[in-house]
Amino acid sequence: MKKQYAVIGMGTFGMALAETLISHGQEVLAIDLKHQRVQELSDTFDHVVQADARDPKALKALGIDTFDAVIVSIGDRVADTIFLTLTLKELGVETVIVTTSDDQQGKVLEKVGATKIVYPVRDMGERVALSLLNTRLTDYMELAPGYMLVETALPAKFAGQTLKELNLRAKYKVTVIVIKRQDTIMINPEPDIAFQAEDNIVLLGDSKKIQQCVEDFS
Repeated sequence: MKKQYAVIGMGTFGMALAETLISHGQEVLAIDLKHQRVQELSDTFDHVVQADARDPKALKALGIDTFDAVIVSIGDRVADTIFLTLTLKELGVETVIVTTSDDQQGKVLEKVGATKIVYPVRDMGERVALSLLNTRLTDYMELAPGYMLVETALPAKFAGQTLKELNLRAKYKVTVIVIKRQDTIMINPEPDIAFQAEDNIVLLGDSKKIQQCVEDFS
């Protein structure tokens, strides 16, 4: 289902986010304060505007409350980020996603109404570190503090064993929610499905338990 997103701040993170959303068939309005930056992006995005997002009238004129989500990524301008988050909520934006680099700032942003806080630098550092520590790790996503969704390659030694025999739920308190086998995806796999060599699995559970499980796969 196609959704509409507004991305405020077209730095490195904002650009990458907007391009990824568009590549997945979503509609994106790119917003930046600098006229020159907007001109540079006019060939990249169909919908890009120059606007001072700190001005409620400018946001209202863009119909900001009609977007499914608004992502705020304006760097370390903390006061502006807090004010903008408050303004977006007051204008009726239901989902406001905000980037920051500091946990304390993140707590403040949550209190003023941010739906989700993203820590791009920290999250990328964690992702790189985990990939270095475990070459089986394909991808991961933090769903909430302390909980992760992880895709990992299954060790060849488990080929032929069933999900029930492997019993990761009992050993690690994690749940296998998907088995990826070549071009086939099995969601909520049955316990008697036997694993094959080169299967990937998607795990859901406590972050520490999942990391322990993936480390034991090595």
